[in-house]
Amino acid sequence: MDFSYELEQLEQGIRTPELIQKIISKHKERAEKMKLLYERYKTTSVPIFDRTLDDPMEVNNQVNNDFFSEIIDTKVGYFAGSPVSYLTENDDSGDGIIKEFGDRNRLADLDAEATKFAAICGYGARFIYIDTDGKERAANVNPWEAILLGEKGMDEPDYGLRYYKSFNEQGKEQLRVELCESGLITEYRGSISELKEFKKTNQPFSVCQMYGIMNNEELQGDGEKVLALIDAYDRAISDVNSEIEAFRLAYMAFYGVEAPSPEDEQSFAKTGTFYFRNDGQGGGQKAEFISKSLQDTAIENHLNRLHNNIYRFSQTPDMADEAFAGNSSGVAMKFKILALENKTAGFERKFKSSAIRMFEILQSSWAKRSIQIDPYTIEMKFTRTFPLDLLYEAQASAQLKGLVSEETRLSQLSFVANPAEEVTAMEAESELYDLGGDDDGQMGSTSSRSTEKVKQEGKKVTQAD
Repeated sequence: MDFSYELEQLEQGIRTPELIQKIISKHKERAEKMKLLYERYKTTSVPIFDRTLDDPMEVNNQVNNDFFSEIIDTKVGYFAGSPVSYLTENDDSGDGIIKEFGDRNRLADLDAEATKFAAICGYGARFIYIDTDGKERAANVNPWEAILLGEKGMDEPDYGLRYYKSFNEQGKEQLRVELCESGLITEYRGSISELKEFKKTNQPFSVCQMYGIMNNEELQGDGEKVLALIDAYDRAISDVNSEIEAFRLAYMAFYGVEAPSPEDEQSFAKTGTFYFRNDGQGGGQKAEFISKSLQDTAIENHLNRLHNNIYRFSQTPDMADEAFAGNSSGVAMKFKILALENKTAGFERKFKSSAIRMFEILQSSWAKRSIQIDPYTIEMKFTRTFPLDLLYEAQASAQLKGLVSEETRLSQLSFVANPAEEVTAMEAESELYDLGGDDDGQMGSTSSRSTEKVKQEGKKVTQAD
């Protein structure tokens, strides 16, 4: 979509309803495509469900194999199954404002849903606003209702346009449009052909309060490249299922009998019977079913090829594969999901860019309340939902002892959230118990001094109780 002309008009201060109508009309084709992808994710609109056959006697089973949703859900679970953590040293100065914002807005859930929409439609969208209590709130916007315009991309837009259908006081459907820009929202109402400016509302944000979350630079959903393969699989499975069911509804052939009159031929065809005057073997009468044999080996090979290509080209691991059932090491498991990791790593960079934009928007509002944070120093920690091999990690960590710093060594353990805090905790524990060596220089014996120290600590606890 090229909005260069419309963006130029906005930069020149033009906000006419006609310009807004042109932007929405240009976005319509993309919006319809995204809605269809979302309907497909919900399995309410799948091509196989709309298939019709010319022959009324043919069985037309419509079997949907939901690879599309599995591709999306696998990506969402892998990336957002463990919530993104937002950390900053400056959060103390704002009385934990970032944590408060995250808890109030259920940010973990919002991030997971934004990831889902981006994986389905190619991008997600989010809107920051002030609620009735004067607090900053965040809400995801359906991507087919969001248009992001700006020279720097949709994760850093200058203008955001949200449009959706609602009902007016008379119960009549109308189109509502909100044009967001620095410090201002302009609302339009009416129909797409008769849109009128409704009102303007000042905002405390010094940048556009809506932004996009791109799945990739091409704005492609994770399942778009394999839609034709999934449809082919659906057709093949449906046809095989129909053939199997058709055996119970097979045509009956009668040999050596008088054929029906021409006017009766159509009714007999509908009931699945055929009549032949000659039996084809020199005389006699007989009846038999007309059936055909299934080439099951060729069909199975075809289905396996489609199945493998769907997972391969969508960069999604097949979790039902036998390779995932064995006791594979952590390295082997990571190699099996390397394609998914590569795809997710690309999305992580896009997500992080959008999250920085979220904090830029928030900072522009918090600064008015004398709360200062630096959006560019906020650390974001992304944790993949991955089966852990703790034995392998422990063995590798033991081998690293003495070769690297303790903080670096502990950072390699997946269950250690904060290596620096863990080092501090270990030092405090070591000081408490004062672990030392025995006469052979082995670790593990407790000196009399440390034993006395432990007793004193226990006495303090008893006195405190």
